[in-house]
Amino acid sequence: MRLRTRPCPNCGAPLQAEWATRVIDCDHCHMRVTVEDDVVMAKGFRRALSELELPVETRELARVRLAGLPYRVLGQIAHGESTDVFLAERAHRLTERVVLKILRAKGDADLLDQEWETLTALHASQARGNDHFSRRLPQLVAHGELVRVDGTRVPASALRFMSGFVHTADDLLAAYPGGVDGEHGVWLWRRLLELLAWVHGSGFVHGAILPRHVLIHARDHGAMLLGWSCAGPIGASLCAISAKDAHLYPPGIAPGAIMSVAHDLTMSARVLVKVVGGDPATGSVPSRVPAGIAKLMGEVARGELSAAEAMGAHELHSRVGAAAEEAYGPPKFVPLLMPEG
Repeated sequence: MRLRTRPCPNCGAPLQAEWATRVIDCDHCHMRVTVEDDVVMAKGFRRALSELELPVETRELARVRLAGLPYRVLGQIAHGESTDVFLAERAHRLTERVVLKILRAKGDADLLDQEWETLTALHASQARGNDHFSRRLPQLVAHGELVRVDGTRVPASALRFMSGFVHTADDLLAAYPGGVDGEHGVWLWRRLLELLAWVHGSGFVHGAILPRHVLIHARDHGAMLLGWSCAGPIGASLCAISAKDAHLYPPGIAPGAIMSVAHDLTMSARVLVKVVGGDPATGSVPSRVPAGIAKLMGEVARGELSAAEAMGAHELHSRVGAAAEEAYGPPKFVPLLMPEG
């Protein structure tokens, strides 16, 4: 018979149980103890289940409903121009964490609808690489009218929470006010260009590549794009421009302008110029950025590459990679440290 000993969490007395035993009583204080970490006591499970099934109005935490399902709001994580963004979890037996985008003004409901329609179309894309790149888009959960505890209704979307993608390029700038090293700028730009090549190959343009829309997985060097409310098919009209971020849009562009592949490439370069500590409008970057990379960033940011439309994200990705190898040697992983919390 195999024995193992653990201290009682209540009194500290040694617990002895046969190998197959999973729940035992302490001989000293008579507390019932679960020996295995995955054991759930039936009494506690039934109590938790009954709490989940309480009417929305009687629950202690903030609860809302979307598409007929209850969600427990855990806290606000962002404040967009037209939406408030919350972390929430589905208050159901089969739970999951989600990001709730709740519209502040019903007059902007068309933007939330357009984002949902664009993401739905992209997830159904048959472009090469769909299985991989569709996972680097917001994952759709539910869309419609969210019902608050007081009964008011407001347009909202629920997107699946992606573990590890917890920092934006704005967070990166806050952590590194002077800009990150050029090597970090290179991998981030390349990840964005890979995604954009697939988006463009699917027939769409993002239209609003801004620091707050670039989501980063610092540990794995991953990147996603948020903020698809102004996205649309290549050749569609740009619906709006963020006034506070006007310097990050292509030169001379205005609402109603035709969106093109070059539009996204210019915005991606301007974001990266800002991330490495430069001036997006002029395309100038700090001297620590190697000349070849600095020249490429600056030209694309200023919209000087006349062949940008024909070149596309895929070729630009290759040119960035070649410039990086010339500057830094063969590719290697350089950890990006972000402050905790």
